[in-house]
Amino acid sequence: MDFGLSKTEVLFQQMIRSFAENEVKPLAAEIDEEERFPIETVEKMGKLG
Repeated sequence: MDFGLSKTEVLFQQMIRSFAENEVKPLAAEIDEEERFPIETVEKMGKLG
């Protein structure tokens, strides 16, 4: 029995990790400080599928 991730799951994981590093991480402190919801980031995430 193989409990590892499929190739598709690995690619999805990599895509989400890259998005978080490039789009979320740079804004995280500002978002927390301003106590706001980053709708612009959610819209970009939606374009990923």
